[in-house]
Amino acid sequence: MEVFMNKEIGLSLRELLELEPFHNTRVVGGHKGLDKTVINVNVMEVPDILDWIKPGELLLTTAYSIRDNVTAQQNLVPQLAQRGLVGLAIKPRRYIERIPDIMIEQADQYDFPLLELPGEVSFSDLINHALTAIVDKQNNYLNRSLNAHRLFMDIVLNGGDLKDMAKSLAQLVENTVIIYDVKHERVAWETVNWDEDKIGDLWDKESVGVVRGHVQTSKVPVEADGCKFCNLEVPIYSGNEYYGKVLVCETNKPLSFSDIPIVERLATVAALEIVNQHALIQVERRYANEFLDLLLFSQIEEESEFINRGKFFGWDLAKPYVAVILQYENDSIKTGSESEKRRQDINNSIFKMVCDFYKDEDRAVIAGTKSNMVILLLEVKKKEPKLLYREVMEEAKLMRKALSHLLKEGDLTISVGRYYEGIAGIQKSYKEAFKALRIGKQIGSRGQNINFHDLGIYRLLVLIDKREELEEFLNETVRPLINYDAERNSDLVKTLDMFFRCQGNAKKVSDKLYTHYNTVLYRLERIQEITGLDLNDSEDRFNLEVGLKVCKLMQTKV
Repeated sequence: MEVFMNKEIGLSLRELLELEPFHNTRVVGGHKGLDKTVINVNVMEVPDILDWIKPGELLLTTAYSIRDNVTAQQNLVPQLAQRGLVGLAIKPRRYIERIPDIMIEQADQYDFPLLELPGEVSFSDLINHALTAIVDKQNNYLNRSLNAHRLFMDIVLNGGDLKDMAKSLAQLVENTVIIYDVKHERVAWETVNWDEDKIGDLWDKESVGVVRGHVQTSKVPVEADGCKFCNLEVPIYSGNEYYGKVLVCETNKPLSFSDIPIVERLATVAALEIVNQHALIQVERRYANEFLDLLLFSQIEEESEFINRGKFFGWDLAKPYVAVILQYENDSIKTGSESEKRRQDINNSIFKMVCDFYKDEDRAVIAGTKSNMVILLLEVKKKEPKLLYREVMEEAKLMRKALSHLLKEGDLTISVGRYYEGIAGIQKSYKEAFKALRIGKQIGSRGQNINFHDLGIYRLLVLIDKREELEEFLNETVRPLINYDAERNSDLVKTLDMFFRCQGNAKKVSDKLYTHYNTVLYRLERIQEITGLDLNDSEDRFNLEVGLKVCKLMQTKV
């Protein structure tokens, strides 16, 4: 990748030699450097000229100051080349008869153009014509850039979007243009001499979207569909915030130097469009979130009022819905404005990806955010509880998979309520999803998929406010087993838990724990001896199972 550095605008030395006063000028050395850019013309008539010259200049001289100094003649070309001058034009036969061979040799060595001027030409004519041509080119360059900027601004002011910008830029630079808005994952393009169906071959969405440090304008070599060319990549920034890139793919012709600032102008205006788009989306989301808040928490008197207001947001609240909550938590993100912004960015990304997840689905989906939660109301297609439960939990798995690249750090908990009819039913479903979220954390299920339906007796246990009551029940049931395991490094609690999971089938327990069947029987016997409870007695068995759940609820290490 070549990082593009801006440079001054001027004429190449080759173009300069086509001006009338330079017509009889002869290039005697350094022919390979004729494409260097001249931005100014200077005259050398004193020995200490090195203190007054600047890069990009063409130096004119009669060689008066070095006419009798062979050492100065030998050093001049290397010194000028090292200081970034474009070339040296000498008018011989007045103070020196001919240009010294050593200077010609050094000009070829440094690819530093050495010119022989005709005797009849005056320096003032050369300078006037050269500077006039340079200024004209700079003005044309500036005017082209400003006209492009006005064109791009008109697009934004007239309600145009990134697609309109891509089309205009493609017409100006006569190459394929791709604009990627990383904040909203929008892509706009206009192709020139390239098949639209193969637009994906020209760029890598992942690499353009990933940012490490401040991104600079760069040229990147590309090989696509048997062709080799370069992409000019110009970052889109607003302040210090990265919004994406403008890519110009040289599918038709190489970009000229004057094309670069036009692309950079487009990037600046694209940032304005993206910021405006973001502000519009944020306002729409805020209003939608406020109405969703009313829908979930306000007293319902007339459901028809909510149904009618929902139509403003494109929501059909007459349909049946079940509530789902997604909550992202990352304990490594500390408090503070920067950390809060990072957390909010992740939450926004989850919101957008979940919306994208359902955008092609043939079902109504209502989405909003509240604090660090994304709230979904999913249209119910199968009202039979078991089928609905299976369908929603399967979708939760798929959502988690789709979001996996965002969840390399932290935990995403997805909780699901049950289905009930009407607006009141939506509120009840949300309350259940929220309870499932809270209870799930209490029983160590943070970062998992939790259905309120699966919580069973935990829904009752969390209602017990007095911890002493739970502690006492724990002491009467599984606490002796916890202590026994801690002292002897045994697995009685684990065995008991698996015993209940396997519906009391000791053979299945043996298979699940990869433990000999007789060992399992021995452990079950010891459990009964230590607790004084009989696994064959339904009451004792129930108490032990509840004891395990109390243990989990209180986050007792087992």
